[in-house]
Amino acid sequence: MRLLQFVAVVSLLAPCPVQAGPGADGHTHGEDASPTATAASPRVAMGGENYDVVAIYNKARLVFYVDKLSDNSPVADAELEVTADKVSVTAERLPDGTYAINGPQFAPGGAYELVVSIRAPGGDDLVAGTLEVPTSGTKPALAPPQGVNRFRDMIQLGSRVLAPWSAGGLVLVFAGGLLAGFILRALMSRSRRKIATAILLSVVFTYAAQAPAFAGPGGDGHTHGDEPAPAASDAPHRLADGSVFVPKPTQRLLEVRTLKTEESVVPQSISMPGRVIASPHNSGVVQSINGGRVSIAQGRFPSLGQRVKKGELLTIVEPPVNAADETTIADKAGEIGQQIALAEARLQRLGPLAEKNAVPRTQVADLETELESLRRRHTRIHAQRRQTEELRAPVDGEIAAVRVTAGQVVAPQDQLFQIVDPGAMWVEAFVFDAFDPARIASAVGVGHQKQSFNLRFEGVGRILQLHTVQLQFSIENPRPMLMVGQPVSVLVRTAEQRKGVLLPREAVVRASNGEMIVWQHAASERFVPKAVRTEPVDGDQVLVVGGLEAGQRVVVKAAELINQLR
Repeated sequence: MRLLQFVAVVSLLAPCPVQAGPGADGHTHGEDASPTATAASPRVAMGGENYDVVAIYNKARLVFYVDKLSDNSPVADAELEVTADKVSVTAERLPDGTYAINGPQFAPGGAYELVVSIRAPGGDDLVAGTLEVPTSGTKPALAPPQGVNRFRDMIQLGSRVLAPWSAGGLVLVFAGGLLAGFILRALMSRSRRKIATAILLSVVFTYAAQAPAFAGPGGDGHTHGDEPAPAASDAPHRLADGSVFVPKPTQRLLEVRTLKTEESVVPQSISMPGRVIASPHNSGVVQSINGGRVSIAQGRFPSLGQRVKKGELLTIVEPPVNAADETTIADKAGEIGQQIALAEARLQRLGPLAEKNAVPRTQVADLETELESLRRRHTRIHAQRRQTEELRAPVDGEIAAVRVTAGQVVAPQDQLFQIVDPGAMWVEAFVFDAFDPARIASAVGVGHQKQSFNLRFEGVGRILQLHTVQLQFSIENPRPMLMVGQPVSVLVRTAEQRKGVLLPREAVVRASNGEMIVWQHAASERFVPKAVRTEPVDGDQVLVVGGLEAGQRVVVKAAELINQLR
């Protein structure tokens, strides 16, 4: 009986983690906790007028990373004089572009004032900072074992439940009181059924009290913010506020480069979709007029990319002759052959007579003329049965399309070859709104891999096609690998001016929520995303018209790699 009483009371007094309020367990994870770039290795960032210096203490050595403040490029040809604890020492220049000094004096831990004198071809500078090294003898405090001082735990449990006057806590206390009374009556009645029921209810109550339903908003007894505080790590990682911690070694590995923004005034640009087309003056197609069977000419069949000259023979087409035509041609040839035979017989009879002046010589001459005409007709009929059609190149250029093979039978007006001059390409753009071509000051095309080329306006179509107006431009400096049909973006510059921050295209990336952002270099090893609104300028640059001010350091190289860090 005493054992049963002990089990019931202990199960009732078991601690349960109900809704721990702020400060109840020493945790304060609210929004006021500002996220910081937590790194495992002690470090200090020191900024000067020309250089940005980060010193990292690791394995009894202090390594210095010196970068230009203008573009974050490494400085590998400087001389560093480091003063720590009133002791000056010259830093050793390492092959990887860093500088290091031995730091056994930092091993005990504490705060150390550092002064670094920099002498470099790009200018001299002086920076200072405080390096805080954790004390080597510091050990984390041990947590008290669970189950000690149950009475104290119950008092703390009651204070946590009743402090916020939560409905869950009041229900839990009320249910506990009723259960305690029932257990006492069951023990006093000495009924085994009631005692077993009391033990079962006490166990159920204990696990219900420990369920996360009463654990508060955090679900684990703590009031957390949006994300837990990041653990100390030297690896690049994203912080709770969305910024990214990128240590200096990683910045050099990724070749992170920055630019100090300035306000610029550029012509306004209008973006249009378009595609590459062949120049109408330097392109053409090869077709058969009569059709027939295609055969190889001069021992070579035209192939893709082959350079051809105007008038060069490409292929031969043998015209088809069906059975009916064969019969008609044979009959006609036989008829003409018979006439030739009769004319020759008459000529043999009249020839001797004309020599004796028995018949006029003019009659013999007319007969000879008629015979010659019949022979020519007979020759043409036989030649027509074997006559082929020669297909030649209409312009100079390259064969861009081959739609036939040797031995294939083609119909009249079929396009067999297409010839394009790669040095003369055009662009066809489409405008969905009303657009005045007189506004065009200049134009730029942006193709594959952000390659840009200058365009010259050629004309505008006066017929709407799918509710769009067609504009045509000739490419002034066509790229070698431009393809007909390749999609491009046409940026038409107008006389209107726009103010903003001019940045390279690769500096603007897309965030996970779809916004266009740039990464601001807020600190030596911390980068902050900033949502921006941009307008196109050309194939290499964009104009930021909102979300970014002049004088800020923005990542212009490796921004996409920083954007992928999690």
